[in-house]
Amino acid sequence: MSSPAALLHSDASGSRLASRGDLTSFFMQLSADIGADSYMLVAMVHDQD
Repeated sequence: MSSPAALLHSDASGSRLASRGDLTSFFMQLSADIGADSYMLVAMVHDQD
């Protein structure tokens, strides 16, 4: 698999997405592959009582 989605597999994600730059590059390439103009990162916090 040569697409950015291949990096999401557990055997590759630990070594291939090792830095913030790698993550940014991943999302930029994924956006280009699906024809998106941009992407947005969202952090969600779940508070367990």
